[in-house]
Parts: sequence; structure tokens; C-alpha cells
Amino acid sequence: MGIVGSRAEAAGGIWIKGVAVEACYPHPFARTSHDVDLVVPGFEQLWRFLADVEDLYQFQRIKVYQYPAGRYGGSVELVPRSPELHLKRVDVSVGGFHLWGASAFRADLWLRSRVVDGHRVPSWEDTLLIMAGHVATQWHYRLRDLNDLWALLHGVGPQLDWDYVIRMARSEGLLALIGILLRECERVYGKPLPGVPQELRVGARLVDRAFATYNFGETNVGVGALEQTRFLVPRYSRDFGPLRGTYEALRNGAHLVRFRRRAFYAGPERRRRKIGPNEVLVLVRTAPPDPSVPWDSLGGRSLGSPALRVVDEATPEERFLTPYGTFAQASYQGEVLSETAAPQRAGSTRESSRSAITPK
Repeated sequence: MGIVGSRAEAAGGIWIKGVAVEACYPHPFARTSHDVDLVVPGFEQLWRFLADVEDLYQFQRIKVYQYPAGRYGGSVELVPRSPELHLKRVDVSVGGFHLWGASAFRADLWLRSRVVDGHRVPSWEDTLLIMAGHVATQWHYRLRDLNDLWALLHGVGPQLDWDYVIRMARSEGLLALIGILLRECERVYGKPLPGVPQELRVGARLVDRAFATYNFGETNVGVGALEQTRFLVPRYSRDFGPLRGTYEALRNGAHLVRFRRRAFYAGPERRRRKIGPNEVLVLVRTAPPDPSVPWDSLGGRSLGSPALRVVDEATPEERFLTPYGTFAQASYQGEVLSETAAPQRAGSTRESSRSAITPK
């Protein structure tokens, strides 16, 4: 990881997914990827990391997620400034691993983390859960996902705290997806995985079998929406309450089927309304920090962190203040929204006021 790794360490970052599992690959095989994934504890650490790697990386937009109970997270994709730097793209998440819509992986990744070759990575148990969480965000799985699972379980399977894995998977709504990945991994490799408890070897439901069949390598939207709704309903019911939770989960599923999109984003017509749970802000930087004006002296509402404040919220003058500069709400393509964006017209649907991200 070199200089990027040391700067991530200074920001309290933890490397997940490929970096966490590559040590399990047996010689002479290697786990390759075009990008790496980093989680930083909060927005304060995000701004520090962005400032530290500004000479190496650039970004187009930052996404800010609002979760229930006033919690916020975020993500940003960092692209090397030049191919000559021979650096991988870095996908940075804020606060934890974002799963879907208004949900994020709840476990404290730092609590059980370990250090490998100078880099902090999650515990093996959390690494396995994040594998399933990644499938939940993509709504398809790949051969590489099965390779990762095979390498991890053959490397440390008998040592895993399976009680923790099952308890957290059930809490996160990932138990069915872990079962799918385990069964498909054994089918592809033709032999049982070591250490897997019987509780995870139960027979697959019809929707699980459909997901395993039709969502290998690509996203079948209909099957993905069924799995997504089953994944989200218990999570959202816990966070929003039974009725609101069911509504929000079904809304996500309907949006996926209708628009081939995965999540909701605030759009131009939302400029005069506050962002709500299960919605996402897309921000672009409009000005670097001004040393002559302390960024936190202008007041505003904190978005889950003192290091991210919104001023003149839901007005044409709305702006977001951070130690890394001033941001404005944008479309997903990164275009700053018009300062004169009109309020939503009576009778228009809420979906018409949003733009969305296409599944990766």
C-alpha cells in the first residue's frame, strides 16, 4: 500500500474486502483487484485523509447517507491523478460499511480488528460478514466472491467464532446470503468447506435458489428485488418501526424494478426540502478551505459530525461547510444544482425529484 497505507493509518482507516482476505490465498495464487476499500471512523478523518492524498488522488463527488436516529455515513471514490503513479482506485466509506439505502453494517470494525503487514483490517469474522454485505449491495455474486470465501475458510475456517458470525448475520439480515455463498462455493469446488456449522447448511428457500441461479455474474432485477426486500424489511422495521420500515423497504424494491436503480438521491427539486432517512446527498466541492475564515464559525446544522455542517438548508443559498472546503448539493453526475432550483410542484411524485445511481 506504500505511502497511501501510511496516510490511511494516520486517518484511523481500516482496509476491508480484498486487502483483508488476500493473506488467505495459498501460494502461488494471489488475490488481484483494480481497487481497494478503506473505511475511516468519521467525517473528521475523511477530510484529513483527502487532504493528505490530494497530491495523488482526485474525486468527483461525495455521497452522504442519512440513517435512522440522526446517524450519517458517506462514501467517496478516489481516482489516481495520473496513470503514471501506478496506484489503485480507493473506495472510501465513512463510519462503517454501507449496505443499502438507510442501512449500514452495525458492527464496530475497529473493536475486533487486527494488523497485518502494517495495515489494519477487520477480524476474520467481520471479513466474512462484509463479503455477504458486499453481495447485498451489488445484488449479484461473482466467481471471485466464491474464491475469497474458499480461501478464507480453508485458511482460518476452524478458528472462526461462528456463534458471532451467525448472531451478527441474523441481526444484519445477511444469514440467507451467507448460506447461498457457502452452498455455491461447495458446489463449485466440489467438496465441503471446513468448520461450517450445521445451522448454515439448511436447505435453501425458493428465492435463495433463484438468486443463486439467476444472479451469478449479473443482476437479475426481479430476483434481486425479492432478496433485497427480504433483507431490508427486518432491518427497516427495527429502525423505522414495522409500518414505516415495510414501506421504505418496498419503496427501495419498487425503485430497483422500475428504474433499474439501487437507492434514492436528492435531486434539483429537493433543494427547498431537508434530506430525510433513506435518502442520499450528492455533494461536490465548490471552494477550497479559506484560512482567513474559520469554517466552523458560520454556524449551521451538524450532519452527524461537527466536521460536516449545512448552512441555509433547503434554500437556494444552501452550502455544506467542512475543514476541507465548501460543498454544494449536486446531481449524481457531479453537476452543481442550480441556485434557482424551483420547489417541488404540487401533484408531482416524490420519485420525480430524485436522481439515482446505476448498479455497479
